[in-house]
Amino acid sequence: EQGALQAAHWLPSHVPPELAWDADYYTFAAEQDDPFRRVGELHGGPEMLWVRSVDRLQPGWLPTRQALIREVLTDTDHFASGHSNMMGAIGLDWKLIPLECDPPQQQLYRKVLEPFFSPASINALDGAVRAACDELIDGFLDKDGCEFCSEFAEKFPSHIFLDLMGMPRERLADFLAWERGMLRVDQIEQQVAAMTAILHYLEEFVREQ
Repeated sequence: EQGALQAAHWLPSHVPPELAWDADYYTFAAEQDDPFRRVGELHGGPEMLWVRSVDRLQPGWLPTRQALIREVLTDTDHFASGHSNMMGAIGLDWKLIPLECDPPQQQLYRKVLEPFFSPASINALDGAVRAACDELIDGFLDKDGCEFCSEFAEKFPSHIFLDLMGMPRERLADFLAWERGMLRVDQIEQQVAAMTAILHYLEEFVREQ
């Protein structure tokens, strides 16, 4: 079995076979009702795993301990985000800013974005956020209860996003479907279709402004 692993195209020769995990991380996480409990099972194994498919696109290292995850996220001298390219799935060489940027470029983008997330800017959104919350609650106020996730929790952040971007709430169902297609599917083809649909909508939206 170890010999077969070392011969696998996704497993570099420098990775010890005992750290190799022949699995798709997202498929594994979706195999049970609670993905957090499912992923939590990895704590019983090695602190670091080389996974055949860590992001549905390619193999890579997967830290399974909080301390290692924090080290990866904060040590920019040894770990880089700049090689990531989620939009490469649909053939575009676009970076998700600032997530897929490294210092010092990341800091430049963050300085541009920081004013929009200052306490004063966030406080100014209070009225609009409360109004969106009240509107959703009004939809089931006269009922004995609600299905919280589908009737409120899933819609609420998308309502806020659409309002902030000046996009019509009538497209909420589309955005929710695209979000599921990007983040909650098993096949890369579904993810590509969702990302392509979002790109086409944004191109249409910009042309209409």
